[in-house]
Amino acid sequence: MSRAALMLRAALVAASAAAISLLSGCESAPTEARDYDPEPVLTAYLMRGEPVREVYLQRVAPLQGFYLPGDHGITGADVLVRSIGGADSLTFHDDPEERGHYLPDDTTWVPRGAIRYRIEARFDDDLLWAETVVPGAFDLEVLPTPVAGDTLTRDDANILLQWSTSDSAGGYTFSIMSLADEDSLIHLDPDYEPDPEDAGEDSLARSAGWMMREDQRTLTIPWIIFNWAGPYRVSVMAVTSEYYEYAFAWMRIASGAEMTPPTNIHGGLGIFAGLSRHQFEFYMKPVAG
Repeated sequence: MSRAALMLRAALVAASAAAISLLSGCESAPTEARDYDPEPVLTAYLMRGEPVREVYLQRVAPLQGFYLPGDHGITGADVLVRSIGGADSLTFHDDPEERGHYLPDDTTWVPRGAIRYRIEARFDDDLLWAETVVPGAFDLEVLPTPVAGDTLTRDDANILLQWSTSDSAGGYTFSIMSLADEDSLIHLDPDYEPDPEDAGEDSLARSAGWMMREDQRTLTIPWIIFNWAGPYRVSVMAVTSEYYEYAFAWMRIASGAEMTPPTNIHGGLGIFAGLSRHQFEFYMKPVAG
């Protein structure tokens, strides 16, 4: 799973628990918070043309104490992904090293684009299910070309991305990730001096990204979002409408909005979404002073 997906999964658990804190803060409704039965959270992604890696099944964490995802994992569930109206299916088993983490029984099973899939997770007397469509293939043009393997600087022309329509896409996402060793980061600005009061913030600036509407087809990448020297991975993904609305809600929450993110999981919370992506890598170096 990508770092962004992991952050969304963890944030969902935290935000769901935060919703309970609103109840506990209301004098007229303390019982609701005290009697709250933690809801199950199901998180799974199907990437077109790539083997399915994992499924997460947990319960909302309590507000008190240190949060560890594995402490709230649901084990022993029967987890199945299958195509609607087809013969394709994939079952999962418990990861013995992490509670609530499920691994595929067939590590070569690959979802296809423009196909609708259903996920089911059965445990105790509960059934969680959801359906999604995996967006179809799309073409990505990178200008100037080629980029993969190139060494670039902030003085070079901005990279322009252009892509075609992906069938069943409800939007697109763009993301960059610095692949440099976090212990030896070198800033692209030769005059950069870290602020002691912002200790720890630099690690958060190793990645960036944003959402793009379904009708957007071009993007110019500003060099200002690249902070560190070294290798980078750039991703453009076609995403389902469920994922677009889910991720966009988290952008609003990060900006201070008090809301519960939408979910397409019946019987619980979380997200089951199809994705289709293009990725390429290149190297950034500082401009000589």
